[in-house]
Amino acid sequence: MKILMINYEYPPVGGGGGNAMKNIAERLAAKGESVVVLTSHFRGLPHRSHESGVEILRVPTLRRMVDRCTPVEMIAFMVASVLPALVVGWRFRPDVCCAFFTVPSTGRPIDELAATNSLRRVATRRRCSWILGR
Repeated sequence: MKILMINYEYPPVGGGGGNAMKNIAERLAAKGESVVVLTSHFRGLPHRSHESGVEILRVPTLRRMVDRCTPVEMIAFMVASVLPALVVGWRFRPDVCCAFFTVPSTGRPIDELAATNSLRRVATRRRCSWILGR
């Protein structure tokens, strides 16, 4: 299965939500799933990397602090991640997309991705939206 995960924070950037996504992504990859994470770039980190079987793509944003993010920085991620989400969706063709945090990860990037890849949104509790494929 091909899984796209979107979160504006992913270790070493951010906190609990990013750590939770990392654990889920690595466990899915260990089970043989193809996992791509789309997240925020932070100075000194590579824009593209592979860690524990997970491909990590970091988009440039306005983020200034590694451990916290302002609402303006969250909005910047929403804007900056639309095109990368579409490109990843077109190239990777995910079966499932998981976006942590309703804002900023499930705004425009997910709406555009869902529209162009025939994915449908399935909301879950714990601030995570799952988008299921055809």
